[in-house]
Amino acid sequence: MVDVVHYLRYGDAELITDDPIILQKIGMLSTDLTRQISISEQMSTVLASGLEVLQSIYNNQLTILNNRMSMIAVWMGVIGATFIVPNTIATIFGTSIAEHINWQTQLIVIVLSTLFSGLFAYWLFKKKGLIPKVE
Repeated sequence: MVDVVHYLRYGDAELITDDPIILQKIGMLSTDLTRQISISEQMSTVLASGLEVLQSIYNNQLTILNNRMSMIAVWMGVIGATFIVPNTIATIFGTSIAEHINWQTQLIVIVLSTLFSGLFAYWLFKKKGLIPKVE
């Protein structure tokens, strides 16, 4: 657009007059147009920086959510591993073996196996570095 105004200003004398008033008006149009283009470039820069800020906030929130989901997944793994061993022992106690063992012993074995398997799963996950640090 600025090029069109310049072509009009410095153009062919047959297409436009050499009148200084008209040339001055075209010069003012050119200056105004340049100013408007500059303002729009600044606005684009402001909008781009605003989008960068929004993207940073979004990435931060996504990272926080990802950390929470990782924590939930790890703890679900620990809980699942905790109950696999006592579930297997309870299945064994559901067979004819249980007739030879009193219920108090069965209960103690299941409770202790739950505690030990939970502690072992937690220790193993922590040793492997799978438990994320809480911030």
